[in-house]
Amino acid sequence: GQLDWQIIGCARAEECAVPAERVVTTWTAPEVLSWTRESRARTTG
Repeated sequence: GQLDWQIIGCARAEECAVPAERVVTTWTAPEVLSWTRESRARTTG
């Protein structure tokens, strides 16, 4: 399933020095909600 790919994505992010704050699955619930509100506001104009 899709979770089998998670370890590959994590390893790749580490190799590429992607900071944790750029990885959605490291965010708190309030951070995710804020991000979705901001994204929605941009797309609905």
